[in-house]
This record gives sequence, structure tokens and C-alpha cells, in this order.
Amino acid sequence: MKKDEFINKAYWCSMEDDPFVIFAHGGDEAIAFQKDNTISTIPYDDRAELNWRELGIFRDTKKEKRFQQKLEEMKRLERWEERETGVQKKRTAMEMTKAFIEFIITDRRLRFQGNRCSLDILDAYVVRSSDEEQLNKCEKSQQRLNRRLKRANEAKKDVSAASKAVEDMKVSIDSLIEKIHKDDAEIEKHKEKYRKDKREREKARKEQEKQMMANEQNKARERKEAEEISKAEDKEARLLWNSLLTPAALRYKGNPKPSYDK
Repeated sequence: MKKDEFINKAYWCSMEDDPFVIFAHGGDEAIAFQKDNTISTIPYDDRAELNWRELGIFRDTKKEKRFQQKLEEMKRLERWEERETGVQKKRTAMEMTKAFIEFIITDRRLRFQGNRCSLDILDAYVVRSSDEEQLNKCEKSQQRLNRRLKRANEAKKDVSAASKAVEDMKVSIDSLIEKIHKDDAEIEKHKEKYRKDKREREKARKEQEKQMMANEQNKARERKEAEEISKAEDKEARLLWNSLLTPAALRYKGNPKPSYDK
């Protein structure tokens, strides 16, 4: 790691209208991709109280703010691609979010490492958003088919075919609604996995801190015991030394050297 680099963190949370809002620590605003290929921003004050989950870690610098740079870079590349092809990609907001995460994963400077549970949640959101998009199209088709059936009944012509088309569409819609319920359950399963992993990491962190504290206490106790032993040995050595000296030596204050008992 270079001298000016440090490990930064990115987070995400769900809001009422934006299920996957992203924020990089040190940034001024959180972002959320929209269906119309735009990006909405959430000011600091509005995002401060939200329940953030870890999205991943990456290498950053205070000067560059690389996470924000990659966002601008992705937008420039997509605008260039649209000009070259003349085609604007049609993606759901979650598909755009996933595209951005995949984009930053490929950056060698960032070296982004995503939280596995959070990425699984995002994948589940992508599936649900695709199913919701399909459901929306089916519901619009259902409205057209209902109008066609109404006209067929009024004209008393092709009623059977129009009625069957309405019934078939209803079956498709019911199937998609059931699928979306399963998507929601899958999302919740991954969220619970995230919460469980977080609890386990927190428990491991506390146990590590407890062990470190116990180690420090043991070291402090060992140092104290060593000091007490050293003091006792010094005292014993002085007593032994003094026991070898004559009374004259004990009173000695200068030269010549004291004499010892023979």
C-alpha cells in the first residue's frame, strides 16, 4: 500500500423508494441509481440516521476520493457508449447498481473487496427488480386485453379468444406475484445471514478484546511478581552481605576497605 493510501469503507441501506442506497465513508452524499439512468443523492443530514450495512472495503486517498471518481468515470463511459451506438441501455435501478459494483471491482487501484452477504442481497434485489419490471409490463398488457375483451363482448365477435388471452395473462401475473414473494423471502434470508455474520464478528471481536485484556493483565501480574521477587532477592542479598561484615565494617564510611571475619 502506498504512503498516501488508506483502507476506506463503503456502506448501503434500504430506503422507502430506494432499496439500495450507497455511501462511501468520507463522502458528502449517498447515492441511489434510478430506473431512468439517473442518480439521486441523499444529503448527509438525511442519511445519518439510516441503518447502514457494510458493502465492502477499498483503497482510497484523501485527495482522490476514488469511489466518487469511479462513479463519474462510469457515467462518462456510458454516455460515450450511448453516443457511439445510439442506443440507451434499458436497465432497472438494481441492475444499474450491480453494474456499478462490478465496475469498481475491476479497478486495480481500488482493490474493492465486497461484503459477501451484501453482494448476495444486491443480487436478490436485481432478480426481484427484473420480476417487478416484467409484472409491470404484464399488468399493462392485461389492461389492453381487458379493453379488447370488452370490445369483443360488445361486438359479440372473437369473445372466446379475447377471454382466453385475459385468462392466460392473469395466470402469468399470478405466477409473477408468487415469484416476487419468493424473491422477498430470498432477500430477507440474505439479510438475516448478514445480521448473523455481524453478530458473530462482533462476538469474536469482543472475545479477542477480552483475551487481549486478560493477556495484558497476566503480563502486568507477571511483571509485578518479577519485581517483588527481585526486591526480595535484593533484600536477601543485602542481609547476606551485611551478615559477613564485622561491626567495624558496618560502621565504615570510607577507606581503607573493611575487613571480614576469618
